[in-house]
Amino acid sequence: MKYLDNINELEKLNSSVWVLTQKVKNIHFNMRGKEFYSLHLLTDKLYAELEEEYDLLSEKIAMSGHVVKASFTEHVSNSAVEDTPGKVWTYEEA
Repeated sequence: MKYLDNINELEKLNSSVWVLTQKVKNIHFNMRGKEFYSLHLLTDKLYAELEEEYDLLSEKIAMSGHVVKASFTEHVSNSAVEDTPGKVWTYEEA
């Protein structure tokens, strides 16, 4: 069952990258304070890189013959990264 273990691990990684991307977008859109602009640019770059990684992982899963998880519920329940509700972020929290 090594193959299935590897697919499950890949799916968990993919879901974790997806949830992390959403967390970065949360900070990106809800950042407040004096460091807003520099963190806005940084999170813009970071979530673009994460989306590219998510795409690559999704393609690997699809090429292995599996269905790629696509819903919020599937990703959050399969992720090692905890979901975070939207809120206003300060520089210190981000």
